[in-house]
Amino acid sequence: YQTFATGAGDFCDGYGGDGKPNGMYPAVRAQMNELGMFDDILVAGVPQAQGAKAALLFSETADIYFDDYGTPGAEKRALYVTLRHAQIALDVVVEDDILDGTLNEYAVLYATAAHVTQACGDALLKWVDEGGRLFASGGLVLLTETNQTNNALANAYGIEEHSVFGREV
Repeated sequence: YQTFATGAGDFCDGYGGDGKPNGMYPAVRAQMNELGMFDDILVAGVPQAQGAKAALLFSETADIYFDDYGTPGAEKRALYVTLRHAQIALDVVVEDDILDGTLNEYAVLYATAAHVTQACGDALLKWVDEGGRLFASGGLVLLTETNQTNNALANAYGIEEHSVFGREV
């Protein structure tokens, strides 16, 4: 294979003698397609995996801002696959689950998006203050529905000056 990486998650593949790509991208795509074959099993399942104490955040606010496209989307998919391969029972939660207290059933929340509502960010901070563990990467859920910085979360992270996706916030 002629695969090489130029940065985190930025894989460049070579081409074989037949003109078809070889290397990392086709392998990752094939893996994701194989995982997709289990969708019918997942849909028929129960909303909460038995004994799940970890959750992955899917944010409608992040969808509005296209947070999960490109590299951040690949990050979320890779995180999901990694956690499942580590045999960590994992649920998916949305912003409403955070606001209505459902998040209190979990020990850890994984978040890769940049945007959540201000109310959701404040509820996340309260959940962390009460003992929940937030694993945030990518945009750190620092931006609100109006694309402004959630200063309370920024202070909790110890961030004074920062930018998300090249934009000063």
